[in-house]
Amino acid sequence: MSPTPTVVKVNINPAIPALGNVQVSEVIQWIITTFFVLGILAALFFILWGGLNWILSGGDKEKVDSARGRIIAAIIGLIIVVLAFFILDFVLQLLGLCGLRNFTVPRLGGGQVDCGGTP
Repeated sequence: MSPTPTVVKVNINPAIPALGNVQVSEVIQWIITTFFVLGILAALFFILWGGLNWILSGGDKEKVDSARGRIIAAIIGLIIVVLAFFILDFVLQLLGLCGLRNFTVPRLGGGQVDCGGTP
């Protein structure tokens, strides 16, 4: 007689009771999205900082070049962050996982707001 194979089901996406039974994938998704939002905000900050330095340079060639370099680096960083977001979202959807565009934003008063803005 040959042994019968046994099937073991393993939950790779367990709930986290301390967070109100939130799934692990939702936490990871929220962390990744938060890093992308912070990257975009940092790039916009550096664009504004470079623009302000350009305005306050008073025509000094060295300060203008420094400000221009900061703006160009921030724009390149912004492009990289946006492309990384869409590439990661595409790969996650190819793997059959929830993409990055389907997330909810937690509120301080409890409850959550989905991407459409409805409570």
